[in-house]
Amino acid sequence: MAGTIDGNVHQPVLLQIFTKRPLPGRVKTRLQTVLTPKQAAEVHATLTRVCLDKFSGLPARFRVELWGDAPATTPFFAELLQAHPRLGFRLQKGKDLGQRMAFAMRSGLLRSPRVLLIGTDCPALQVDHLLSIAKGMQNRRLELIAAEDGGYVLIGGKSYHHRVFRGVDWGTACVLQQTVQQVRRINWQVCIHDVLWDIDEPQDLARAYKTKLICDERIDAQLIL
Repeated sequence: MAGTIDGNVHQPVLLQIFTKRPLPGRVKTRLQTVLTPKQAAEVHATLTRVCLDKFSGLPARFRVELWGDAPATTPFFAELLQAHPRLGFRLQKGKDLGQRMAFAMRSGLLRSPRVLLIGTDCPALQVDHLLSIAKGMQNRRLELIAAEDGGYVLIGGKSYHHRVFRGVDWGTACVLQQTVQQVRRINWQVCIHDVLWDIDEPQDLARAYKTKLICDERIDAQLIL
């Protein structure tokens, strides 16, 4: 089918992790009702570090790539790559999130038969989730873990089609619903897994602190709990 790439399910799994530089006023802006821009940026940086620390322990068949919004020589990314020598790095490309994800997924499937793509703002996402998703991909083209806010925290596939990432109002509560509609239009089988939560609002951050999924001494917990 034109616009589609398929791969061999018996090959390794590529995990792509999307993140940005922790620039004050540019990341986690919805947390700024209780935190300063600098503190919100620190939360973003902490989430990225926690994510990489967690998934650096995946089995050897998983290859992990960090996808950043600036070159690998940027201080924040250079620090992460030094801390995780086996971590690969790729530069995001595209005008919006859909284009950037589509580019990453297509690129990944040219190099690996199965690709998982996540962000760094879902500390509830665990290694067991990824292992389960990777196993399920042997029987389905697409896997999604839904988010409580109407989006999704993971997309996994062994095939690529551009329509999966088009016609979606990114950043809204309609992301998951619109993505599933696009998938059904190309007659793909998709599995939607149990809902997880990510960190966008102050109450989400409070939840992460209370459940000890993150802890950053540079942030005054009394501001959010």
